[in-house]
Amino acid sequence: MGRSRVQPTAGVSNWGGYAVACGLYLLHTCPSHQRYLRKGLGLEPLASNQQLQDWRSNLPSVQKEEVFLKTLVRFGIRSGKTGNLAMEVDGLTFHPTHSDMISRLLEVTLGSTTQNPPDC
Repeated sequence: MGRSRVQPTAGVSNWGGYAVACGLYLLHTCPSHQRYLRKGLGLEPLASNQQLQDWRSNLPSVQKEEVFLKTLVRFGIRSGKTGNLAMEVDGLTFHPTHSDMISRLLEVTLGSTTQNPPDC
């Protein structure tokens, strides 16, 4: 039996990347999802407090993405879709569009591991 492959689909590529990061966080921090590490990859999950902090620090955040976009704007990097020199990605403004998406993904990701640890 071959391995299945999953390709995330998102209206904005950044959102797909954020979703992959959140999925990897859940895979490595949620007991219900860690079975995929064992069955799919043959890995034993090792979740020390330091590793959990490392996984959490790699999640997207509004603050990190805002700093990143401000840096791009400061260096004159324009939106690929509109050509605007602005805080936007794919023609959509960072506030509120992208910042809301990041916040919602984090809410779902972190809420699922803190509110319902057995089921994540």
